[in-house]
Amino acid sequence: FGSLSGKLRARGGQLSAGRDMLVVMYESEPNEEIRERYALEIANFDRALMVQATLNLYRDQHGQEAQELTDLVPDFLTELPELELGYILQWQPPILKLTHPAVK
Repeated sequence: FGSLSGKLRARGGQLSAGRDMLVVMYESEPNEEIRERYALEIANFDRALMVQATLNLYRDQHGQEAQELTDLVPDFLTELPELELGYILQWQPPILKLTHPAVK
């Protein structure tokens, strides 16, 4: 349940809250395989939060939102981060979402 809730928060643009929820689930999970999956999901949230910080920097420097995530490359990021487990980043200015096709 916690992982699903974290994913749903990410879809709503609440990246920090989704990450925090996954960290709690990771820390309380006794099954090592599930903990490994949570760790990959947390890493995805960390990458998304880094992109969000970069989007904020772009907005501060240009006075407007980036139209596409690729606007960040190469001046702000050398490349967009690769995500694990089928996650993708969706930029719907001003909200960055971390989505997974399995969660509708």
